[in-house]
Amino acid sequence: MKCLMNMIDSYYKQMENNVLHKMPDELLGTKYKIIKDIGKGTVSRVTIDKGIELSSWKSSSIIERSFDNRGFKDNIIEISYCFSGSLMVETLPDGKKYMVKEGNLCFYKMPNDVEYFKFHYGDFSGISIHMDLNTLKEFVNSICEHRVITELEELLNKVFSNDILIIDDAPFNIKAVIEEIRDISIENMMDYMAVKAKTIEFLVLALQYKINRFSESLDSREIDIIYRGETILLENLQHPPSVNDLAKELNISVYKLQRGFKAIFGNTVYEHIKKFRIEKSKELLKYTDMPIILIANEVGYENPSKFSSVFKSYMDMTPSEYRQRF
Repeated sequence: MKCLMNMIDSYYKQMENNVLHKMPDELLGTKYKIIKDIGKGTVSRVTIDKGIELSSWKSSSIIERSFDNRGFKDNIIEISYCFSGSLMVETLPDGKKYMVKEGNLCFYKMPNDVEYFKFHYGDFSGISIHMDLNTLKEFVNSICEHRVITELEELLNKVFSNDILIIDDAPFNIKAVIEEIRDISIENMMDYMAVKAKTIEFLVLALQYKINRFSESLDSREIDIIYRGETILLENLQHPPSVNDLAKELNISVYKLQRGFKAIFGNTVYEHIKKFRIEKSKELLKYTDMPIILIANEVGYENPSKFSSVFKSYMDMTPSEYRQRF
């Protein structure tokens, strides 16, 4: 993980000089506080596994920084999500500008030809995950064939063939996982294991989301249709269409619909609906005082006992226990 830490540490070392103050006594990782004259907020870093690091920004500050990117040849993928605020990135010497806003998913690849970056953080809150492909390659090659990581690199090269930084609106399933990561406060080893599991899940979903558009198994039209189908399900949680009706509405066969959901989300249509309902119910349990019986109805369960049973099977706790905890 040496290359990853060198590049990341260099950036944070610059920030420490006049933006961030390193805080002591963190259980795991490193936490910084934004200097009072700059604004308010915190930045934290946690090593998830070999070659994988999680950074979290919670800021109500306007910060402008530059970074000298010359000399770094690390083979790194960074995937970020913006909860609120904005981040403007300018690359030099070409002067190209990228704007990351609330709900955006951002993919960045090293190495590249950018000499300098300029960053403008506007009350930015978000999460970034850095993955060192060289470290990952060493790990994967020890347990399976070399071609596995080679295929991944070839697909990633296709993804970044036209640009080093790609910004998309995050689909629902990715938003749900990243919000779970945000809600976990690392206070013990179990919390750390939960964050690690969710971070790996987020990486898989995000890479799958991006790579699928360059995969031979589904064409770009089919992928767009599947995400449109996901939106239809999300908007009709109480009374979702049947698989047959959804396929008719999308003008594709049931086989292609099911195949597409399995390829992109790793779930059947019905399993995906269940996950939608659980994620929606979690929001209502955390942020409202609605009775659980009404929450069950809101997400499409007429029987509260059935809702509680499904919820516990996913979350390993009842809705009441979840509300009390969060």
